[in-house]
Amino acid sequence: MRKNAVEAQITTEYIQEIASSTVDNHRFVRDAEVALANSIDVVSKMDTMGITTPKHRQGPMEFKARQSLATGGHKVKSQDFDRFKRGWFDEFKDLQKRLDEGKLSKYTTPEGEKVESAEKDKRKREKRNYTEEYARYIFLKAKKKVINQHGELTQDLVNDYNNINQLHSKILKAVSKSKDTESLRNKLDTMIKMYEDKISQLPLAAQKIYGVRLDGARIGTQFEKRPMEPLKVYPKEFRPASELCLLDIQPQALWPILRQNYPENYDVFEYIIGNMYAHPIDTVYESLEGLWPGALEHIAGECPSLTDPSKGGAFDLKHLSVRSLTTEMLREIVEAWMRWPFRPSRFELMTKSGSMVHDPDSPDEDILDGP
Repeated sequence: MRKNAVEAQITTEYIQEIASSTVDNHRFVRDAEVALANSIDVVSKMDTMGITTPKHRQGPMEFKARQSLATGGHKVKSQDFDRFKRGWFDEFKDLQKRLDEGKLSKYTTPEGEKVESAEKDKRKREKRNYTEEYARYIFLKAKKKVINQHGELTQDLVNDYNNINQLHSKILKAVSKSKDTESLRNKLDTMIKMYEDKISQLPLAAQKIYGVRLDGARIGTQFEKRPMEPLKVYPKEFRPASELCLLDIQPQALWPILRQNYPENYDVFEYIIGNMYAHPIDTVYESLEGLWPGALEHIAGECPSLTDPSKGGAFDLKHLSVRSLTTEMLREIVEAWMRWPFRPSRFELMTKSGSMVHDPDSPDEDILDGP
């Protein structure tokens, strides 16, 4: 989630997609299985409420969800390549199909020579004699294999993360000084160490994938709020023909803490989210540490939702990314900041962020104002 998305969340009760192309054309797409599971839940609720969609207005996700419900389930895709569609997905499928049908030439052949004779000649069955298309197929196939291997590693780690969070949540609800609780804490420490060791041993490419996968796994629990699937519309229905969408936006009042001492408190909020969301993949620990000297120590202990798994939090702020913060967490951070006795002044914050504002405590500005 980005800064502008945060601002939209706190100023609106909801932003609902009523009608659109229903096609996800972003560079980075969601886990197809998670997206389908969410659509199945939404469609089930629509059926309960008696809401139906004409077939020609059903988007691909609603169609798949209804198909899954009608047949009693669907085959769950396990491989990473199938769950996360890449830009070269269609290209690889096309090359694979042509190879299976015998329409993809493997080796280059001099003019007049038959393909069969080239394939029988060991000297010509070398990589340097591959056709450009077949070489591309080999490259993509190897890439697919690595992606699936990394996907298995990251999925295991996501499961470990969830297990740690479940145990951490159990400890939060337990009696703090009992022997059983102490035993659970020791078990938790062991699980965390094993988890962190596994992460450190991941290949660099897999580490990057893991960060995306872990954040993506949280979407279904904290950020999936649509009450119904959007209606499908087509470019030809608009003049001039283009892909447009219809949104239902319901505004809401700002948090009480932001309405107090407005706009000064809102400027402080802008500073906080501006700094934190400048690097949304950073951990919350790193982000709070860089916010202002001493901010981490005060804020971390004042925001219970940050470490509450039932509210989207994590067992450790070093394992929670900024882009995974919910509005409740952000509100707690702002409120904790305002209670901090050693917080910097608004003027200090604005100066650090590069803004020019009047400092009422500056004697130099009093001189400029005159007697």
